[in-house]
Amino acid sequence: MFRKAMLIAASVALPAASFGVVAATSGTAGAAALTVVPVTCILGGSLAFQGPGINENGTASATQKTQTSVATLTSSTTGCQSSTTINVLQKNVKCSTYSWGPATVAGVTVTPAYSTAPSCVGHPKSYEYGSAWAFAGGSLVNGVASSTTAGIVTALKKGIPFTDNGQALTLLVSAASALTGAGSACGTADAGFHLSGTVKKATSHTWSSNLCLGADTATGTTAGTFLGDLAAMAINTVTGTSIDTVVSQAVVDPSTDGGASLSSLTIN
Repeated sequence: MFRKAMLIAASVALPAASFGVVAATSGTAGAAALTVVPVTCILGGSLAFQGPGINENGTASATQKTQTSVATLTSSTTGCQSSTTINVLQKNVKCSTYSWGPATVAGVTVTPAYSTAPSCVGHPKSYEYGSAWAFAGGSLVNGVASSTTAGIVTALKKGIPFTDNGQALTLLVSAASALTGAGSACGTADAGFHLSGTVKKATSHTWSSNLCLGADTATGTTAGTFLGDLAAMAINTVTGTSIDTVVSQAVVDPSTDGGASLSSLTIN
């Protein structure tokens, strides 16, 4: 059990593939060349989840086909956009097509104690969202495992608006990956994801970003951190027990670990 607990704790991450960002695409007027200034922005802020939040059993709704969370990113670095708010849109999955399956972590497979999300029991026509097990990569739709990273590239196909030294840019996303556990860019106590790509209309310029989630706001919390609380919920799904933790918000961590800032965005 200790081994399973450590594996789950190392694997829980922000489910990049499950989020699609709804935001206006920034661009430039006319054919004027973009002025892209290389910069590294230290990021802070928060990610507020659709109510009631992330919990062990998930939430089912008869009418709510989508959920909206809100990402607020801040930066005090010179030349960087000081604040931006992005609505994060996620499609909910109909209970009749949704189930839980094994999650493979570092080559080892862990299995949930039950295949049907508890919130979906007796509600096949409802839509499910917000389960901690989805963060461990164990979501199945029509029996097929959902990717934890690939979908974010499609979800962000319009790009991310960002202002670099007064110039409005659109950051195109070409790759996404999860960041968890010791040795990752999110350090030992955070979970998050890495994005990278090119600048629209100036594709010789590349960019990359690490978004690491640290402390969280939660009821029934067992750890007080995003990674710790999600790990505790996922572990309980493996053992077949249950806890009442509900995570409503997580902090985008701007602190440093080993001398490097955890959450940042670099434009080259």
